Parts: sequence; structure tokens; C-alpha cells
Amino acid sequence: MFNTSKHCVFFLVLIVLFVASCTSEKEQISKDIVGLEENVFIDQFKVDTITALQLIGLYSTYANKYSEDSLSAGYLFKGAELSARLSNHAQSINLFKKVCTEHPNFSERPIALFKIGFYAEEIKDYQTASVYYKKFIEEYPDDEFADDAAYLLKNLGQPDNAIL
Repeated sequence: MFNTSKHCVFFLVLIVLFVASCTSEKEQISKDIVGLEENVFIDQFKVDTITALQLIGLYSTYANKYSEDSLSAGYLFKGAELSARLSNHAQSINLFKKVCTEHPNFSERPIALFKIGFYAEEIKDYQTASVYYKKFIEEYPDDEFADDAAYLLKNLGQPDNAIL
């Protein structure tokens, strides 16, 4: 009987240590994110590329490890925005897709759907752009960007000078 209670105490200690180590890792990632966010913007138009790439990596790491955390959707969204600033539209699209599928109730989901279409159009992936513009219009017909999405969908693939 004494041996069994020793084992129970031992396993309880292991569980407590495991939970504590997870919490400290989460806190460390959060601190690293805050530190990088303070230094990523050189000015209002320029970002430090190395810092931005590190920050996108941390946003993704946090969201993957702690997907149920309320900060995860925002971090994915910020990572997508930052990727777009670096003209990495494929990565931006992937991160916005994660926002939409993994966090369907996220307040910025409508704009994420719209931006998937927009950035897909930027890289001339007209099929994906069409799918996401239609999805945006269908799911958010009263959104302030619904008319813009309809216009972009109608003119998808046309050169800018042909539209004007």
C-alpha cells in the first residue's frame, strides 16, 4: 500500500512539473513575441525582414501549440498580415486560411476571407481568388467589402487598364 501511494505522489509530481513547464514555455513564447513586435517596424512603411520572419515563426508556433488559446487566431492573422507586407502572398494565404478554418468565430474572419481572395489574385491564382470572393460574398453579404468583392470577382484576371 505504501508503494502505491509513493507511485501516485511521484506521478502527481510529474504531472505538475509537466504543466508548469508548458506554462513557462507559453509565457516565454509570449514574451518573445512582445519583444519582436516592438522592433519589427522600422517606420510606418518598412519592416525589418529578419525580425518579421522570426515573428511570423513565433506566431505560427504559438498558434500550433496553443490552438485553443484566445490569442492564437489573432497571432495567425498578424502573421498573415506581416507575410503580405513581405510580399509572401502564398504564406499569407495559408495563414489566413488557418484563421478561417480553425477559428470560425474570430471577429476578423470576414476580412481574412476577403484577403485570401485578394492575395490569390495578386499571385494570379484566379481559381482560389474566385472561390474566396464568392465565399466572402455568400457568408458576409452585408459586409462593407461585399461590393468590392463582387467587383473584383467580376473583373478577375483582367488587366487594370481594361477595367478603368
